[in-house]
Amino acid sequence: MESSSNYSFLKLNGANFRDWKQDVKMVLMDKGLSGFIDGTETLAADATEKEKLQFSSKALATVFLSQEDNQKDLIGEADDPSEAWKLLEDISKPKSRARIAALRN
Repeated sequence: MESSSNYSFLKLNGANFRDWKQDVKMVLMDKGLSGFIDGTETLAADATEKEKLQFSSKALATVFLSQEDNQKDLIGEADDPSEAWKLLEDISKPKSRARIAALRN
């Protein structure tokens, strides 16, 4: 289920959420882990809880390690990859025209 590809993209730094989000989604898709961040987990029906935890942990580690050090505290306490993803979206995603304009500059 896991690819051995090496990936190269900018880590989340507080100003590049949109690009980072697309890059990390592609990495998670390549590893077969994207369902753990969007709630569509696609493991086999007979997967054990241990297997689910292993894949969930890999997804969370991928998200966590794809951030600059100064961003890691944002999700440091998250136990679930979908929770971490939502936290990052809530913090980083522009919600107003003023925020969008500030991020573009």
